[in-house]
Amino acid sequence: MQFDALGETMTLKSILACGVAFCLSATPALAGTGNLYGFGDSLVDNGNIPKLTGINYPPPPYYQNHFSNGPVWLEYLPGLSGLGFKPSNDYAVGGAFSGPVNVFGQNFTNLENLPAPLGAGFTQPLPDFLQQVQEYAATGQRFGSGDVVGVWVGANNYFAALGILALNPTNPTQQITTAVTNVANQTAQGLSELAALGARQILLFNLPNLGSTPLFNTNPAQAAVANEITAAHDAALAQVAQEVHLQTGANVILMNQQFIFQELLANPAAYGKTNVTLACINTPSCVSASVAQQNQYLFWDQVHPTTGTHLLIAEYANSALQGVNSLSVPARLMTQGTEAFSSMLSQRIDALHEGVTGLQASLPGSAQLASNGASETDPFGMIPQNKLSVFITGAYNDGTRKNEAQANGFNYQIGTVAAGADYRFGPSVTAGLAFGYGTDHANVDQGGSVQAHAYEFGAYGAITQPNYFLNLRFTYAIDDFSGISRPGVLAGITATPSGNSFSAAADGGYVLHFGRIDAGPVAGFQFLQTNINAYVEQGDPALTQSVQAQTLSRTLADIGVAASTDLHIGNIALHPRIAATLNGRLTGNAGAFGSVFTDEPTVGLSTSYPNGPSTWGVLSASIAAQLADRLSATATFETTVAKSNGEDHMVSAGLRYDF
Repeated sequence: MQFDALGETMTLKSILACGVAFCLSATPALAGTGNLYGFGDSLVDNGNIPKLTGINYPPPPYYQNHFSNGPVWLEYLPGLSGLGFKPSNDYAVGGAFSGPVNVFGQNFTNLENLPAPLGAGFTQPLPDFLQQVQEYAATGQRFGSGDVVGVWVGANNYFAALGILALNPTNPTQQITTAVTNVANQTAQGLSELAALGARQILLFNLPNLGSTPLFNTNPAQAAVANEITAAHDAALAQVAQEVHLQTGANVILMNQQFIFQELLANPAAYGKTNVTLACINTPSCVSASVAQQNQYLFWDQVHPTTGTHLLIAEYANSALQGVNSLSVPARLMTQGTEAFSSMLSQRIDALHEGVTGLQASLPGSAQLASNGASETDPFGMIPQNKLSVFITGAYNDGTRKNEAQANGFNYQIGTVAAGADYRFGPSVTAGLAFGYGTDHANVDQGGSVQAHAYEFGAYGAITQPNYFLNLRFTYAIDDFSGISRPGVLAGITATPSGNSFSAAADGGYVLHFGRIDAGPVAGFQFLQTNINAYVEQGDPALTQSVQAQTLSRTLADIGVAASTDLHIGNIALHPRIAATLNGRLTGNAGAFGSVFTDEPTVGLSTSYPNGPSTWGVLSASIAAQLADRLSATATFETTVAKSNGEDHMVSAGLRYDF
């Protein structure tokens, strides 16, 4: 069977030389943390056949030897995701089989090497998918933890099988079953080899209904057979993706082209398409039109998509990738909120050490010292003699987290208000309770946001002696996410999970007295844990995820020095303090959880929290001023030093009134 294309007669299987196409995608992004690589057939090939054969193939009006009228999805994805990419990262070759295919007793690796009428009859051997992986391995390179590998292969095996079946119609079911089994096994082998080379995130594309392509859509009987092959292939590929994930730990994100393609066919106008049945290259009014007009067609030729469709594919791929990589943000944000509330209790203890009771109104200005450990209290000064005091305080915190491998960065803003009371049980022992409300917000770097409300409870205690101090604090919060959102393609993605968090902290120090100056070592630790219940996203059905319950926990410690003194300016008593600590992570960010895309519920994915830095520094300075008999004011500034995953600052000011 032949058709006319490019003004010349080409065999059907020659034009099919690379697979199938369709549409997927949409989501903007910022800077990625790795590079993008591609393997497979013509749906990924960025013009590699001339480099291997010296033949100008496919010729114009095909775009620069691509099997389309412009770039393929792999070339669009870097601009959307921020992943690094250069043309040599694309190992895909048009016509590639998943692995060697036996045709009448001889093994072939590429559809284009088959003799007519099955293929183009190229004498220069062209590689299959497995050989492409071996070519990468031969370079001696390994994939980085932030790299993304795209794989799209399989359609050419079925085009060859159908061609062979037309020449030898014996046992058609067995021939097709054998083809599907071979594709699944060879794809699994290639994916496992990629994982062994370090690949941790793989975008694996299945096939849309082949019967909907211009090659088959005018013949209902052929279309039905092609769709049966597609269904068998896609079911087998889902099993492959899950098995490779379980065996290697790599996340294989299965891009469900059949589902996306069905959506596009059902509502083409929503995707900017006016024709989803004909091949643009065979339609004179289309092939002679501008690229923008050509892109109103779904298909460029009998089986390959237009570059506009490739852009949709890239958008879907990016949205799926960012969806997985942003799953850790809610728990990380809530941990920051827990630290913010714990820090407020620490500030209350500071006020007690400075001799302040009564109404407290803090007016913070900037970032909490995120992940700052526990030694935020001032050891210098005695607990006041009033037995009961009440307070109200408010704080605003912000900070940033950088992109890390498989974890999107974000910037956060946290507002917290709290009220409480403390009671003195003796001259040096005080305990208190506090209730708070926090609003936590994060803007995710690659698009999307997280908004949560925290209803918080805290308990704290302080022991102070002239030469040492010990402080304890505990917090618990019920967390309600009013909105987790990220971009989709036709619709946004949202979720409203719930959870809880708690923390425990202890810090202390020894005080040496040098006249009016008090100084000494300080140290502390803090344990934090955030739990988020399982939830299911809503929105674009090709991109929603079902996310398992998750727990993020970590233990921090710090050690350093602090100093303070007493000054008087007129009738105003001043209590300045400075501190410098080395902070560290003792147990890391423990915890991992699973998820699935709802349109591929059998393909599991895993998310681990980024560890972040192991050590960093903290510098702080504060001053308390007794302005009148019952009125005092405080101001504090803190900043992190040499924190590799971001930076945090805190500026606060407060007024306190004693009853």
